[in-house]
Amino acid sequence: MRLTLQDLTALVLAGTMSFGATAAESIGVAIARGSFHVDNSEVFGNTTLFDGATVRTGTASSRLQLSSGARMNLGEESQAKVFRKQATLERGAGEVEGSAGYQMEARSLRISPEGKSIARVKLEGETQVVVAALNGGVRVTSGSGMLVANVPAGTSLLFTPQAAQAGTFQMSGCLLQTRDGKFLLVDANQTVELRGTGLAAEANNQVEVTGAAFRSAAPAPPAAQVVQAETVKRTQAGGCAEAIAKVEAAGAKVLRPGQSTVANAPKAKSGSHAGIYAGVAVAAAGGIGAAVALGGGKKSTSP
Repeated sequence: MRLTLQDLTALVLAGTMSFGATAAESIGVAIARGSFHVDNSEVFGNTTLFDGATVRTGTASSRLQLSSGARMNLGEESQAKVFRKQATLERGAGEVEGSAGYQMEARSLRISPEGKSIARVKLEGETQVVVAALNGGVRVTSGSGMLVANVPAGTSLLFTPQAAQAGTFQMSGCLLQTRDGKFLLVDANQTVELRGTGLAAEANNQVEVTGAAFRSAAPAPPAAQVVQAETVKRTQAGGCAEAIAKVEAAGAKVLRPGQSTVANAPKAKSGSHAGIYAGVAVAAAGGIGAAVALGGGKKSTSP
């Protein structure tokens, strides 16, 4: 069979059109003051990023500007797999400033900065993740989408995923009863609605609760989710003035045994205990001194 010149031209054009249709689209650019690696190639200065690219830094950190508007800084000696809607931190530390819900994933956790907040994330040891919130709050959820913690601006929390079965809760805080008969458990990290028996007897006390979280249940505001309490153990009588103020500032009305009793009660300590939320242990942590600012050897110090 002989191919004419017209046949060959048609084949070339068809191949060119096919290549153009399947070529990957750019999702942004990566920039560094020095060399870094994208997939298996060493890059100097800057390069275009495609969906699923692996970015690995050495002695120089790298800045990633994505077409979605999200911005990332990847620290020295760090590695992340970058996608259009999220990035997976595989080594070291990084920062993400969200746009249109951009997330950073780290060891099954999903970290989402809120508004103009910046989420700083660092892999600690073999199993833990440190998350710091800069300029605003940061939301941390489990791989199944259940809330683990809301990290307030200027604070850091240490997370240990898979500390228990997914959905398991072990939380200490103040148990409050609202005027419409709902029960709220409040600690420094989050507020949840409790359901179960024997809760009214411990209202306005500090308790330790174990139970199971329900992803599909709609919580009573300002709670973030619903927990079916299995055990409730009092750890201290009273001491819930801060928790009451926090809940009422969010719009809920709380039943209290007496204004003078609440006002004179000792304040609950906040941020010092560890809890297990949706199978993830959470505790207070120090700041992350990670080199995530653009430029080799230039370290960021906040918070």
